[in-house]
Amino acid sequence: MLRGTEIGSDHISSQEKYVSMPNRMHAFESKDYVSDFEFGVFYLLGCNVLARDTKTVKTNVHLIYDLFKFGAKNQGRAKAKIRDALMSLEEKGHIGISYTHVPMKYDTTLSITLLSNQKKYTDKMVKSGSWQYRGYTEVTNDYWEKAATLRQFRTLVYILWRQTIDYQISYLEWSSVLNISHQTAINNIKDCVEAGLIKKERGQYYIDSFGDIRQETNRYTTNQDEETSGDEDDERDLVHGDYIDKLESECTEIRNHNWYGRKNRLNANDFIIFLTTNSKNLKEAATARVNAIERSGEGGKTLIENLSNEAKKEIAAKERQERINEKLEKKIAEDLSDESFHRTVEYKKRKHKKDISHLLDELPSGDLRGSFYDDDDMDELPFE
Repeated sequence: MLRGTEIGSDHISSQEKYVSMPNRMHAFESKDYVSDFEFGVFYLLGCNVLARDTKTVKTNVHLIYDLFKFGAKNQGRAKAKIRDALMSLEEKGHIGISYTHVPMKYDTTLSITLLSNQKKYTDKMVKSGSWQYRGYTEVTNDYWEKAATLRQFRTLVYILWRQTIDYQISYLEWSSVLNISHQTAINNIKDCVEAGLIKKERGQYYIDSFGDIRQETNRYTTNQDEETSGDEDDERDLVHGDYIDKLESECTEIRNHNWYGRKNRLNANDFIIFLTTNSKNLKEAATARVNAIERSGEGGKTLIENLSNEAKKEIAAKERQERINEKLEKKIAEDLSDESFHRTVEYKKRKHKKDISHLLDELPSGDLRGSFYDDDDMDELPFE
């Protein structure tokens, strides 16, 4: 806890004075979970405890508003939000509030007890999803001053807690703890890295027992130095992470593949798409991932080589078949053209149903047979 100090004091020591921030406030599936705004209000309460009683704060809504650097521009709305946050913190069991004037107004003197200083409170284990939350994190004023938003402040506090046990934090955990979408979690981490607030150590690629490509979860640490190595961060960005996520959002390749799903299994079809795509974004992302896998060791190099060779063979076979099909189509077209040019057309004669020319064709020239006589009479005529 921060003993007998005021928020924003230049004399606050990062090593000697701190606010005890309950870790159970991050338990997103429990009643203990608090919003970013409530988290910030609780921190300010811890900054203003009494020198003679470090568990108690004497304050009011007006004072908290004056100290709250992330407050809304509309004073009335901001103060109403602070009042609601105090009531919510009390309802969730993080603080106790007592005051004499009812109803509570913005200038009402509040006597607030911080339960985070009680062992019974901090030792309680709260579980959310696959994660467990207990204890508290010692947060000094420099983290509050560095953060540009309440979300960044909470991100710093969460990393400050997790880095003490060399803990890896997935984007699923970030989105759950901060109550934001996966993409917003990615953007938040990117903003914190670019602002120099944190350092991100991206997980290394490895080959599991089934021969599949996997990647370790990212590790994070708070950045205690004023300057960061931008070149190193840029180089690491080429491996994956925010850089790759940006490429994915701008990709024009419509075929299904696994290049952007960093824990997805790569196969020969992925390499076929990589070698044949016209998307510059996909080529950049795939190249970065291939390079990272190859740097993971000999197993990674062998896997990439095998998948690449298999893809090249399939591409060559497909191109060979396309050439054969093209030749066949050309030959068929030529044959059809020649047959159409040399073919003679025969027309079948059609006779009228009353045509008797075939009878006349059988008689000699000048023969009167069949002209004026019946067949019986023709036998009696004196023909020579």
